[in-house]
Amino acid sequence: MKLIKIVVLFWVASMILNFAGCARQAEQNQEIQHPMESQAKANSPATEQNPDSSEQQEKSQEVSEAEEPTEEELTELFDKAMYEINYLATEMPTFVVSQIFDHEMEFYYDDEIIIDNFPFVRTSKQYSELKEYYGQTFTGEALDWFMSTKFADVDGTLYCCIAGGATGFGSKAVSIEKLEGNTYQAIYENTYIDDSTEEKSTTFSVQKTDAGYRISSIDYCPDLLDHKLLNERRAAE
Repeated sequence: MKLIKIVVLFWVASMILNFAGCARQAEQNQEIQHPMESQAKANSPATEQNPDSSEQQEKSQEVSEAEEPTEEELTELFDKAMYEINYLATEMPTFVVSQIFDHEMEFYYDDEIIIDNFPFVRTSKQYSELKEYYGQTFTGEALDWFMSTKFADVDGTLYCCIAGGATGFGSKAVSIEKLEGNTYQAIYENTYIDDSTEEKSTTFSVQKTDAGYRISSIDYCPDLLDHKLLNERRAAE
């Protein structure tokens, strides 16, 4: 009986020692893992403190600003747009497109259609060919408006208005001021055939394309390109 008690006591003591040893080993493992976990948390994106974040934002803003057109680019683009608009408004549209295609095109005057009370004739060119040319200056809303003033797309074929022509004049930018976003206000000077000049203003927007900056909208519209105004004048005569 005493032997049994001794064995039992020995077994209990062994269990206690094993349990204590396991507990110490677990604590040691936790002490080893804890610094690693703390370091991992410190390096995680959620808790990492980036002292350069403000600097990165500033650089990003600088890149965005650097992508805006320069004053020289804006002036050149605006002057080009004004030239194309005034040229189409004051010359016969057939002459304008003939110049664009180096006179390598035909006009079929026996194939005429009427659009907004104005006569258009079929040409030997595709509408997309002329749109590609003017797409070097305009895009989006501005391109759609400009093409609609004197040209028409009939099943892909270019039709050209045969009404137009007036005293020519030139426009040149005097100053350009940034408004909001990609919108600008231009002060420009018109020079007329009698050498008189006049300063006016208009607003326009630009858009960056794969081929560079283009005029995406412009408030400037000469009377000779305003179909509604011309029709009202006709009705009043």
